[in-house]
Amino acid sequence: MFCKECGAKLSEGAKFCPKCGTKCGEVKKEKVEKKQTKSLTKDEIIAGDTKVFKIVSYLGILWILGIFCGSKNDPKVRFHVGQGIILTLGLVAVSIVSAILSAIIVATCTTVSFFGISAGISGLGMFLLGLVNLVCYGAYIFYVVYGIVNAAKDKENKLPLIGNLAFYK
Repeated sequence: MFCKECGAKLSEGAKFCPKCGTKCGEVKKEKVEKKQTKSLTKDEIIAGDTKVFKIVSYLGILWILGIFCGSKNDPKVRFHVGQGIILTLGLVAVSIVSAILSAIIVATCTTVSFFGISAGISGLGMFLLGLVNLVCYGAYIFYVVYGIVNAAKDKENKLPLIGNLAFYK
């Protein structure tokens, strides 16, 4: 006598197969699981494809990709593109302010040159230049990371202080 499940030889009067544990005279019923494929809706396909456009909206001028490729059907992409535009304009403004402050610091902290001898920018001037750049560009990096995290999590949180200025919606 042989096991109907695994084919192992059974001794006379055995109630269970010593190899697979199947009760003699019974066959294990295999669970047949069919993979159920769910057809995606058009909105689900669009949402999956537009996440990249939401994220790159915060990386410099790459928000332009969202305008031309991803924002026609998705208001969330338009939201993040608007935040990215404001962030880019803010970076331009911060760069101008930083350049003006740097010029002022260099002008006021440079020693006067006499007879071809000049000492350059003082230590205080260098410290102030570094501090101005750290504050300006540190804030920009914070905004970029904040925006990318929100876009990746599919949230529509406005950028602090400048997010209300977004005009592209």
